[in-house]
Amino acid sequence: MFKNRGIILVSTLVLMCLTQGLLAVQYAVVSESFNVPPGGTLKVDVVGADINIRGEQNSVTVNVKGLQEEYKQWLVISQEAYGVLVKFDPKKNIRNHDSIMFAIGVPREFNIEAETSGGDITIQTEVLGNVTADTSGGDITFQEKITGLLKAETSGGDIEIEDVEGELNASTSGGDIEIGNVMGDAEVETSGGDIEIRNIKGKLNASTSGGDIEVKNVDGDTSLETAGGDLSVGIIGGNLEAKTAGGDILAEGVHGRTDAQTAGGDIELGKLGGSFDAVTVGGDISVGLTGSYPGKMNTLGGDLVLFLPASAQVSIEAKIELSRDDEDGKDPITSEFGEITVKRGSVLKSVSSDFDINGGGPVIEIQNLNGTISVRKNP
Repeated sequence: MFKNRGIILVSTLVLMCLTQGLLAVQYAVVSESFNVPPGGTLKVDVVGADINIRGEQNSVTVNVKGLQEEYKQWLVISQEAYGVLVKFDPKKNIRNHDSIMFAIGVPREFNIEAETSGGDITIQTEVLGNVTADTSGGDITFQEKITGLLKAETSGGDIEIEDVEGELNASTSGGDIEIGNVMGDAEVETSGGDIEIRNIKGKLNASTSGGDIEVKNVDGDTSLETAGGDLSVGIIGGNLEAKTAGGDILAEGVHGRTDAQTAGGDIELGKLGGSFDAVTVGGDISVGLTGSYPGKMNTLGGDLVLFLPASAQVSIEAKIELSRDDEDGKDPITSEFGEITVKRGSVLKSVSSDFDINGGGPVIEIQNLNGTISVRKNP
């Protein structure tokens, strides 16, 4: 019985200490407002906090939530010649950093430079100006259109961007990137996630070390690279360079030149409007042309199919290397453009056929190992 009373007494004392500790914590009330002309700059540089930026009329308002009174000494909020400065650089560790929030309102015509070492950055308003968002350990989200240059960088989170009327540079070391519409050029990079892009009016360079890339439409030249995923694109208005070390490549249409390479997947290219080079080490290749263009198709472990317009004028050089006996006797090289002559090597095991379509033209080289080659008319 005395033992139980002792346990109850100790528990009560611990609870009282914790309660007193919580009651002793005092939170600062921080609310500032500055009248500003359009075209200024908001500079936010904080440690261990989230940044949330919303729209405001003709002023910059700053509200800080979850900041203990003892940390207020390291907080600077001031109006400068360029606009407004918000800086928080504590000289000691903050225990409740997850709850600190900088809620800031800005006019629509304003530039934004936002940086935090350990939180999320969310911009909920349309911005007519240049924007820089940098965080070491959180997500970056733009919910409205940015009209200007946009740079977003995080070392450990996702990036989500709605619309940009300007150039874009987005990079993350450990998350996914999702982008809506960009009216200028775009540089997009992630070291550990997927990339999804809707429309780019300029050029696009996108790369990931460990995910898929999906792009719907790009008006300019496009370069896509992944070390371990699939590449999927819609319509490309310029040239396309697509490389993956371990996935498939799919393109619905390319107006310029196409260079597609994969070390371990299939390649499917439709409606190509220029020369092409398609290479895979371990998959099938299907290519469809809209005209008479030169190209190369090569695989070490699959079948090759080339689709051409009925009026195409090209010269085909097809060859199949065989590492086994051709036992079924069927010709592994076929064409829907008339009869062709198939030659079989007497010393080296190979099957080949060189033939012209509609009088010949640009050369298309088609080679594989132990597969089939088929030249067909566009559906």
